[in-house]
Amino acid sequence: MKVIKNRGMHLISKRIHIVIDPTTISSANDADLILISHAHVDHIKNVEKINPLKIMSRPTFDLLSSNLKQNCKITNFKIIEPYSCPEDEINIQGCKISAFHAGHCLGSFQFRIKLNNKTILYTGDFCLESRFGMSKAPLLKCKNGIFITDDTYFSQEYVFPTRKTLYPKILNWFKETLEENEEIIIIAQRLGVQQEITALLNYSTLSCSLITHPSIYKANEIHSSYLPLGKFQYKSHPLENKRKIRNLTSYFNSKSGNGTYKSSNSKSVILLPYYYIRKIRELEAKYSKNSIMVATGWAKTQNFGVKSFPLSSHAGYDQILNYQKYSQAQKTFFF
Repeated sequence: MKVIKNRGMHLISKRIHIVIDPTTISSANDADLILISHAHVDHIKNVEKINPLKIMSRPTFDLLSSNLKQNCKITNFKIIEPYSCPEDEINIQGCKISAFHAGHCLGSFQFRIKLNNKTILYTGDFCLESRFGMSKAPLLKCKNGIFITDDTYFSQEYVFPTRKTLYPKILNWFKETLEENEEIIIIAQRLGVQQEITALLNYSTLSCSLITHPSIYKANEIHSSYLPLGKFQYKSHPLENKRKIRNLTSYFNSKSGNGTYKSSNSKSVILLPYYYIRKIRELEAKYSKNSIMVATGWAKTQNFGVKSFPLSSHAGYDQILNYQKYSQAQKTFFF
């Protein structure tokens, strides 16, 4: 069996060709079977144009479907449930597949694949720490098999502090910053970290309104249908046109009219997707520099010019090493 990284991870045997998390239509359509670990766009794109059978979790299906254009839909798919007993393992052309939570974002899965008397473990992006809104990923074994894992933070600089350490610091920053500002801005991944921040704020004692970018609102809404996050709102008029920000000042000043923003608090926390990292200077034109915060694992090594915390939905260097050792794999591939 061959394991090839080429716009997705390819598992190729005489019996079947599997692609996990294909990033192009051509790469996906060359395969017999597609496994989708989660709904981030760097792991799956144009899912509605992919022809082979696609296996994913129900939440991942919901999240991917919510991003499709009108009249587009996902076809030829199979929902797989998290493994709890042998009946949850599916068999396709002699290939046995089991799914396990990955702890990365809503619906994220690890896959254990048994093919040609070999066990392949694909972690996807994963997190081994419990956090608000998500359970941690279980550790799995693939003794003498193949371990395929995330290398996003596979560098010694990226050993992250625990949530037990981070949460009090983040909440203290929220408290102090809200005392001095009417509105504060949080920039983080729309799917994964922003749901964690939504739950963290809602279960804290802070009194503020939580206002989300429409894309985060959509992810929060789907997440809350499985695991409640608490209260959050959004403003319905568009923030962007083809990913270009319109006038930020007029957007955030319009607290009435055709938006859905209704605040019972004078203080507001505004959640924005991570790509707003490119617009920090523009945000600073309206907000004070000390009212903007970035939450990402890259904060360990990058200076964003504003307050930042290394809050990540990915495993850090030490977690990746520990998992690799625990798996007892014969070979390891990074993606």
